[in-house]
Amino acid sequence: MSDDPTLKQIDRDKLFALSVDMLVVANFSGTFDQVNPAWMRTFGWSEAELLKVTWRELVHPDDLRATREAGKRLFAGQAAVQFENRLQCKDGGWRWVSWNAFPVIAEQKIYAVVRDITAQKAAEAQQRELQDHQRQLTERLRESQKLEALGTLAAGIAHDFSNILATVLGNAALALDDLGPGHPAAARLQQINQAGHRAGELVRQVLAFGKNFAPELRPLALRGLVEQALERLSATLPAGVGLQLVLADEPFAALADAAQLHHVLDQLWRNAVQAFDGEPGRLELGLERWDRRTKLDAFADALPEGPYARLWLRDSGRGMDGATLQRIFEPFFTTRQAGRGSGLGLSAVHGIVSAHGGLVQVESLPGQGTTVHLLLPLTDKVSVQAAPERCTTEAGRTPRHVLYVDDDETVMTLMLALLERQGLRATGHRDPDAALDAVRAAPGGFDLVITDFNMPARNGLDLAADLVRIRADLPVVILSGYVSDRVRADAEKLGVRRVVSKGGSVDELNGLVRRLLDDLAS
Repeated sequence: MSDDPTLKQIDRDKLFALSVDMLVVANFSGTFDQVNPAWMRTFGWSEAELLKVTWRELVHPDDLRATREAGKRLFAGQAAVQFENRLQCKDGGWRWVSWNAFPVIAEQKIYAVVRDITAQKAAEAQQRELQDHQRQLTERLRESQKLEALGTLAAGIAHDFSNILATVLGNAALALDDLGPGHPAAARLQQINQAGHRAGELVRQVLAFGKNFAPELRPLALRGLVEQALERLSATLPAGVGLQLVLADEPFAALADAAQLHHVLDQLWRNAVQAFDGEPGRLELGLERWDRRTKLDAFADALPEGPYARLWLRDSGRGMDGATLQRIFEPFFTTRQAGRGSGLGLSAVHGIVSAHGGLVQVESLPGQGTTVHLLLPLTDKVSVQAAPERCTTEAGRTPRHVLYVDDDETVMTLMLALLERQGLRATGHRDPDAALDAVRAAPGGFDLVITDFNMPARNGLDLAADLVRIRADLPVVILSGYVSDRVRADAEKLGVRRVVSKGGSVDELNGLVRRLLDDLAS
């Protein structure tokens, strides 16, 4: 009975009908001769509908080429061919299937077992997505660790480096004052002064993206800041490059650190000028109130609700490709020639603007220029302007007495000379304990204390806390190589008047001292 061909046919038909996998007999022309019920269950087509179409009509367009290649191997007589593709369902969807196909050349037929692998493909896609996400998290963690390590290194060297800069800039200022503007050496001293400020900018760049340089936020009229920056920067505009200003007349203000925003504008201006490569072109500097109805809607999700100012700088220079654009905020990445740039500029810009609660976005295309957008949160507080500095002592009046504390003797000697040059009486101590003893001996004998933050015996905050216990109303200013949010917050709790970055402008420090002393007199 086992040799009865009728029974064999019955067994085959029964197996064909009951198989969980899809079974198919197709001819070399591409049409289906026979399909089992699993096809109808999987794709929703009826048997009659499937027998009227060719496989080409069901295969996803993106899989046609690979499917044709598999067919060529079958027609060439390869014993078995395995491949995958997507086939269309009756409802318009697509399902992934895996083919095990066997050719019978004599019959011009193809016999195939087809398995639905849609769930497997979805699982694989999800696994890839999870792996990509994990890879991104790992990269972000690695980048964060790099920045943290660099920030720690920056914080470690900032104190000593800022002392050196303070010494260079302070002595240059004293020498310029001694010689006068007409002296032959004045120009060289000015160059020393400029070089020292550039070195200070480099330190601030490192500290900015290392998050060790907290901004001192005050209400600031943005248009006034932009106009001040233009007075300085317009002189560096190359010949053949035109400048267009689009500045809103609206007097809006932001909580900002003027010095840091000036640094941001300086950096963006330098980048824009260098993008021209000596060729003629056009720069556009703009400032306007920004809301979510502007063309920057795509950036809105990255910012909290509230009013913002948009400051932009657009150049018609060489522009950047997509690969470069993705890396512009990476520390030490630069498109300039070796020795022409540190790669810290835009990293610092990003760090500073982020510390202001804002956002930086860059649009660029090769040969079509670059636009940098800065979005800064606005405030309804009244914008304040710096009070005019009064740097002379009234005739017949006893000079104000300033106590300066710094473990670096060179810096202390310099600062005492600068304070005395301003008509003030200045006393210096390298030892914080000695400074405390001096205040204990004469609590009313000092009008202001200026102290370094990093000192071996105790830091500036510890000294301020002890000074408060001796005389609560004695103004204290702390100088620090790096000004972190934590240092500023702790200082505010103690009643410290200001925390100032070391290595800055001598005029800025003189102005601060004079304003604090003038406030006491008013």
